[in-house]
Amino acid sequence: MVTLNGRPNITRNGVDLNAVKLPKLEVLDPFDIKPLPGQIRRQFFGIAELAQSILAAGQATPIIVRKISNEKYPFGLIDGERRLKACCTVKRAVIAVIHDGEMDLADVHALSVAANFGRQAHDCMEIAKAVERFRESGKKWREIQAIFGKSSTWVLQHWSLNKLHPDIQNWLVPGAIPILSNGRKKITDEDGSNERTSLGSKRIRARMNFTIALQLVNLPQEEQLKIAKRLVGTNMSLAEARRIVLKQARKKGSFKPSTSPAEWRSSMLSLANRTSNGAGIFNDMKGGEFASIFNGSSKSELTKIYIALQRAEEEIKLICMAVNKEIEKGNPR
Repeated sequence: MVTLNGRPNITRNGVDLNAVKLPKLEVLDPFDIKPLPGQIRRQFFGIAELAQSILAAGQATPIIVRKISNEKYPFGLIDGERRLKACCTVKRAVIAVIHDGEMDLADVHALSVAANFGRQAHDCMEIAKAVERFRESGKKWREIQAIFGKSSTWVLQHWSLNKLHPDIQNWLVPGAIPILSNGRKKITDEDGSNERTSLGSKRIRARMNFTIALQLVNLPQEEQLKIAKRLVGTNMSLAEARRIVLKQARKKGSFKPSTSPAEWRSSMLSLANRTSNGAGIFNDMKGGEFASIFNGSSKSELTKIYIALQRAEEEIKLICMAVNKEIEKGNPR
């Protein structure tokens, strides 16, 4: 059977392949496109990085425009303002789809929001696997850096996540559980890799923190898993978790400092200022105000606070003594 437009009537798996009209791609001068008036998005980040990525790897996704009656601009933007701005920045032609329907500004705004809403950024493990594939294909680090439009540190940090135990890699994916589209919990793609599909909101947090995971990469995988199991599912602060990881790494002799002495000193000063200012908030309270904090408290709760404050005092004292010892040595310039 042939349809009215002359194309064969093709249906596969119950899907009418003629129901969707294939848009025509055009190459346009980015300066001929008028930005969307009343754009919902007010801030555009990473334009320079995106521009470098487009120069290195090309424009992966076309922008969407419409024809308008304007003396200066023959086209008006519907979706893709970051890509448009990036192409304008480096004076590169932009790939576009021209929307052929009649639209008023309200329709344009609705389509723009719909195009942007719910877009999912790549999680850190998807980035890690992409970097790994680029390396396997022979790309140099600077080429990979240009593709992502990121620093060499960013690229190397993500690549290092491939050293993690597979369970920890999975914990780095927000809300991910191994599942197929039919609901079965079997997990292999055609290439044998695991498929992780998130059910529900993409806002579900990953079980493992990216910064903590970076601290684990230099440990043996079994040791990684042992430590990670202590951290996952707890309300432990980032600082607490980082301390446990670093302490274990030093004990195993696998600690590799990635922080310079100057950065450690800056961190120490920042800690002192935060602690001082944080404690100062309570010490600045007048008697009645301070006393009201303890209304409804239990003895066990107050004991917990007291022990934590004592522990903090002891830790700070040890640092103070060490710094003072260096001052007395006369070594600092």
